[in-house]
Amino acid sequence: MRDEPLSYFVEAKIEGRNQTAAEYHAPKAERGGPGFVMSRSSLMDFALNPRKWLKGYTRKRTEDMDWGSLMDVLVLTPLEFEKLYAVAPATYPFTPAKKGAAVIEKPWNRNATYCQEWEEAQIGREIVKNERLASAKAAVKCLGDDLQIADLLRCSKRQVCIRAVYEDPETELRVPVQCLIDLEPAHEDKRFGMTLADFKTCENASVRSWENAVFNNGYDAQGAMYLDLHNAATGQGRTDFLHVVQESYAPWESARRILSSEFIEIGRMKYQEALRRYCQCLKTGNWPGYDEGGRAWNGWRFIEPLPWMLNAA
Repeated sequence: MRDEPLSYFVEAKIEGRNQTAAEYHAPKAERGGPGFVMSRSSLMDFALNPRKWLKGYTRKRTEDMDWGSLMDVLVLTPLEFEKLYAVAPATYPFTPAKKGAAVIEKPWNRNATYCQEWEEAQIGREIVKNERLASAKAAVKCLGDDLQIADLLRCSKRQVCIRAVYEDPETELRVPVQCLIDLEPAHEDKRFGMTLADFKTCENASVRSWENAVFNNGYDAQGAMYLDLHNAATGQGRTDFLHVVQESYAPWESARRILSSEFIEIGRMKYQEALRRYCQCLKTGNWPGYDEGGRAWNGWRFIEPLPWMLNAA
C-alpha cells in the first residue's frame, strides 16, 4: 500500500459531471491575478515560461488536437455532439451561370459562397466533414471492441470537474485550482475502484513512445494532480491512474496503460514545484522568461550537453 502523499489542497469538491471542455476552460479571471483558476495544462504551460504564459500563450491548434477533441466528445459526452458540432453536407446546390441551366449538386467546397454562408450560420459549433465523422465513429467502435476498455467505460462517470484551493506553505497564498477527470470508475468496482483514467489520442501507442509522451507532455503531473485533487474532495484514497490510448489513424489501434508509482511521484514533484513557482510569481510580480537562472555569460545562457550526449560522443 502506498503512503498517503502530503496534500496542500483544501476546500476540494466535485463541482459536476459531464462537463464539456469548453465550459471547463472558459476563463474565470485574467492571468496573473489571484482569481485565475489554475488547471494542469495551464500549470504546465506556465512552467515552461512564466512570462510567455502571462502574455497569453496558448498551444497552437493542430489537426491532431482537433481529432482528439472530436473523439473526446464522441467517447465521453456523446449527447453533447449536436450542440458542439455541425456536420457539413456532402454536396451543395450550384446554379450555373448559363440562363435556364438546371441546379446541380457539387461536392462541398468551403470556398463556395453557399458553403461559407452555411458554415457562418453554425454559430458556436465546430464544422466536421462527413468523412471525418465516419472515421471517428469507426475509431469509437474499435475502442469499444477492447473488452477491458469497454468495462472501464461502462463503470465510469465521465468528465468529472473538481475545484479546490492550493495553500502555498512559503508565500501563504491561496490559489484556486481545478481538474477535469475523463473517467471516474465507481469506487465500489472491485477492479477499477481505486483508479482514475484519462482518454488520449496519439500517433504511436507503443510502450516506449508512450513513456516519452507521458514525461514530455506532463501526463505524469496530470495523473498525480488529478489523484490528489480527487482524494482531497472524496477521501477515497485512490492510488492508480490509467490511460486509455488510441492511435489517430486506421486501424485505430488502442492500448491500455497504467502509470507506475515512480511516474506518479515524478508528476507530483512537477505539479507541486510549478504551483510553488507560480505563487512566487504572484507574490513578487516577477515572471521570468527563458533566460533567467542557470549558467550565463554577460546575460547569455550557456547551452551544455546532456549526460547521454557525452556518452554518445
